[in-house]
Amino acid sequence: MRAAVLMTVIWAACIVAGLVVLWDYGARPGEAGPGPTSWPVDSRNSSGQAWDLVMFVHPHCPCTHASLQELSHIVANAPARVSVRVFAFQPVNAPADWGGSRLTNAIRQIPGVRIEMDEGGKMATLFGVHASGHTMLFARDGRQVYSGGITLSRGHEGANHGRLAIEKLIAGSPGSRIQPIPVFGCRIR
Repeated sequence: MRAAVLMTVIWAACIVAGLVVLWDYGARPGEAGPGPTSWPVDSRNSSGQAWDLVMFVHPHCPCTHASLQELSHIVANAPARVSVRVFAFQPVNAPADWGGSRLTNAIRQIPGVRIEMDEGGKMATLFGVHASGHTMLFARDGRQVYSGGITLSRGHEGANHGRLAIEKLIAGSPGSRIQPIPVFGCRIR
């Protein structure tokens, strides 16, 4: 009888410890740099649209699927006013199909979104990005108006301050610089 009680206590403790570890992982944001305050001169010119939205992803990050769902909501609400590019990390000298994943296929399904493979993470470095799902919005004059995440936690879809802030800015709501929310994704490199 004592052995059964002891095993039950150990089993319960393991379950609680596992849940704590999972909760901590889901609530811990990835490393996020502030990004440039304006469109990087060394990159290709902005699109000339009212807004340029860029997202950086690691093609094999499971956390980023939620960010893509939020991106699809943004695009659906403002397709004509925003140019959207997603930079997908690809290691230098990787096989051509390395970046082919469910994630990159999902990106290609979002109307109007252009995906570019970011060999060696050059664009991520130029924009100061470290975590998959990092999203930036630039005004027509090249000024960065948002840099951060668009999900509430790892893999969590649904309305959040990051997505709502971007949608308001694209819709023309005036305001000062928006406080970004953390980026919940795996390291780009």
